[in-house]
Amino acid sequence: MASRWLVKVLIACTALAAGDGCLRRATFDGCHQDADCAAAGATAHCEASGACSVDDLGCPGSGHRYVPSAPQGATCVDPPDGRLDTVIDTPPGPPDAPGAAGRECVKGGKRVADGTCAPRVCEKEPRCCSEQWDAACVRWAETLCDAHCGTMAFVGGADYAIVFRTDTWTPIWDDSPGSDAMTHGGYWADYDDDGDVDLATVGGRELHVYRDDGFDGTHLTLTPVYTKEWGQLGNNSYLDGRTGAWADFDGDGDLDLALGGFDGLVLIENQGGVFLNERVVFRQPASGDTDATPTPNDTTSLAWGDVDGDHDLDLVVGRYYSPSLLFINDGTGALTQRAWNGPSSGTESVQWCNLDGDPAPELVMSGASYLTLYKLTGTSVADDAQATHVQSADFLVETKCGDLDRDGDLDLFSSTWGTTVRAYRNSNQTLAGFSEAWRDGTNAVSQWGLDLGDINGDGKLDAVGGGDGFNQPTKVQPYVNASTNTNQNIAFTVPAPIGASINLTTHDIELAPLPAVQ
Repeated sequence: MASRWLVKVLIACTALAAGDGCLRRATFDGCHQDADCAAAGATAHCEASGACSVDDLGCPGSGHRYVPSAPQGATCVDPPDGRLDTVIDTPPGPPDAPGAAGRECVKGGKRVADGTCAPRVCEKEPRCCSEQWDAACVRWAETLCDAHCGTMAFVGGADYAIVFRTDTWTPIWDDSPGSDAMTHGGYWADYDDDGDVDLATVGGRELHVYRDDGFDGTHLTLTPVYTKEWGQLGNNSYLDGRTGAWADFDGDGDLDLALGGFDGLVLIENQGGVFLNERVVFRQPASGDTDATPTPNDTTSLAWGDVDGDHDLDLVVGRYYSPSLLFINDGTGALTQRAWNGPSSGTESVQWCNLDGDPAPELVMSGASYLTLYKLTGTSVADDAQATHVQSADFLVETKCGDLDRDGDLDLFSSTWGTTVRAYRNSNQTLAGFSEAWRDGTNAVSQWGLDLGDINGDGKLDAVGGGDGFNQPTKVQPYVNASTNTNQNIAFTVPAPIGASINLTTHDIELAPLPAVQ
């Protein structure tokens, strides 16, 4: 089926038949500037080849498609680096059956806009097709395509890591490595490109990558494929891992892994399913180590996105005791720090979300008494003085974006330290249009972990939170989306917490689609 942009081109050509339009110009192959392609549509571009193109979000990397009368025909324009390394979606299964969701539920590399949900998602978030299919893309798939993606949940805490299925909240995988490991975080993504999610975990002294090898209806098989103690990485004996993020940062088509903690940041390359070439970006020196300068590293959160518009993934690093950092990627994974006056300290959460509806995403950051939205400037991220500050009173630990009221734009949901969780509604698709719309009026909690996803199959984004982990055992707490109409309200019901018999002390929660029963 022709894209809506090509339909517009054909309509424009017909209307211009009596003038200097498409029907009188056999090809658009002699342009020198965008204005020469005006007859091809309002969003026409003059490509380096001398032919005209129009916007088409289904074209990976470039986002442009040649007009039908160009010598190249109606083909996609190659991205600037010439690569077309995309992930092909597989047809989705029944949306209400756990484990039957399609690839739109699986975080991974950039997607091609085919006959599945990808075109609708990429119209809302163009970067899902041009950069990577991350958590924000999955949530759009749940909202726009009624995909049921939140059917299992990783819960990490002190001395253990557990995966639950969310329809019954029964454990399907349990790894209790002992107090020396302290599994703080777990991160789902399809690193081997087989259509289901794999898992990376990061803890106080170790990191692990597990391959998903199937679900038999009762147990999830996660096979260890990569394990490292922090002492094996750059002589850093104790990274105190706090956060992780999958991304194809070296541009070879495979998802790589970044892991950070209070003592540093490590990049690990995936080459055809093999993890190697561990690179320490920065670190605290271990005892007796003289080849590093002590710096306050304290990494708490990571977010990959194309900051400077060159079609590779750059990195924003949130830190708690120190200023946040911006690293620009040269396309091979080599990172160069760029000066940036972002949050000065206290950062707990960083993510990219398109909040105002223009093609570029915004950076959402929250932490100690702040929730702030940063726009891209074309070559960098706006400084803190030019950012939009949503609130500056409460300690917001984790903030996630999703269309909570199903009105077509992204709202925000935040866990807190010592107060109450709350939702912020996007009222007019401007960064200044966010206001608190709901909070749990009965429970004051401290929750490090939080994720959004449809856990009950009703097509609305729910939330799942977890406790603080400082000798205060708290349970996994679902928040069920009870919003009844668009543009007017956001509401959640708060059922009884999960895991009364497990005595959970949670640090991190991340939802994912349960694999189909094999």
